[in-house]
Amino acid sequence: MAEFPQLGQQCSQCKTLDFLPLICDKCKQVYCKEHHSFVAHNCPQSDKQWTPTPVSRPSESISGKCCFCNQSVLKTELVLCDKCHEKHCLSHRHYESHECKHNKTDQKPAQPLRKPLLNASAPNVKGPKNEGLARRVALMKLKQKASGQSSIPMSERLFFKLSYQKSSQLNEFESKDIFLSTEWSVGKCVDWLSTHLSVINNNNNPTQPKLVLTSDGETSEPFPMSSSLKQLESDELIQSGDNLCLKYIQ
Repeated sequence: MAEFPQLGQQCSQCKTLDFLPLICDKCKQVYCKEHHSFVAHNCPQSDKQWTPTPVSRPSESISGKCCFCNQSVLKTELVLCDKCHEKHCLSHRHYESHECKHNKTDQKPAQPLRKPLLNASAPNVKGPKNEGLARRVALMKLKQKASGQSSIPMSERLFFKLSYQKSSQLNEFESKDIFLSTEWSVGKCVDWLSTHLSVINNNNNPTQPKLVLTSDGETSEPFPMSSSLKQLESDELIQSGDNLCLKYIQ
């Protein structure tokens, strides 16, 4: 009963909150149904005739009507709509449940959750920036697959895509992703590659075709055997990510 302390009165005998208390017309005290008789509350005026007088219930002050369904409910159960400023019962307190007309004018069109994606079919823009990015991505993939001498420090490694000729008798080429040391000479690179790739190397025999290392291309000149890769890189003849060719020349 704590929700409606303003309703009813307490019995003078048992202190129970009664919504329909009775007033003793002798001692003028308020009692519940159980204690309204003279005997029940030991009324000091019990020698006189008693007629219980019900306390009037202020029904008009504690009840109201829902503006939507017109149902009578306690005023404490009526909710004022902040849009139409009318009172509704708990069942119709929401805008949708009492079809609030004022709420519709305040509704805003739904906004898209995100901006539309860029046109995926837009043509690729070519330029130095895009070419540089493509080269860095290709070099990163090359580093993941390249093989070489594990003792070479990372700071000295140059990575290449190598095409190589297995034999001077065959004009067929295979490919391999490799890394070499900047401290190596071209001659040492040729010797190591021939061993690593099982390529025939007869460079010590002047009568046999010579195995050389060149940049990738049919007309490319062989790199000098005595030059180091660091020197070739400094002269901008090679760089990591380039294509090299190991082949035979007469």
